[in-house]
Amino acid sequence: MAQGQPYYPLYGLLWWRIPAYEYVTITAATFAALQDAALAAATLRALEPLVEQRLASAPAYRQALAQALGPDWQAVLADASRRGVEMATWDRGTIIGYQANGYLGQYLVILPAADIVAVRMVRRTPTYDPATYGFEDFPTYVQALGREEMGDTVGS
Repeated sequence: MAQGQPYYPLYGLLWWRIPAYEYVTITAATFAALQDAALAAATLRALEPLVEQRLASAPAYRQALAQALGPDWQAVLADASRRGVEMATWDRGTIIGYQANGYLGQYLVILPAADIVAVRMVRRTPTYDPATYGFEDFPTYVQALGREEMGDTVGS
């Protein structure tokens, strides 16, 4: 049987792979590529303070883009992608675990080296608000627990 999708290092089938660390940087080279791709001058001015800042995670990267570019930051990413330019350089460690993300902020996180299986389940209520109940950092907190149990072998 042939593989059903191209290989990608961070996911496969219904699972996301968890790297030991993940750093995101808009390097001087990636910024130069954005300039060469003729992104809007206002966009480049807004991104310039982020050049060579090493952000500690994808959520930190998204937050920095949102702060720098405002509510249309995702449109800027899409524009750069259409122009064939990556906005940042990603540095990831070895895979230390797996996670599945579900509806309403439900998670299943597995860290084999720390013998941890963490589950977060959520029941929808009339007052459910994804901005406050989504808990995007749940996998990060589970990794921190793994580090406490196993030391730095579970990621940092």
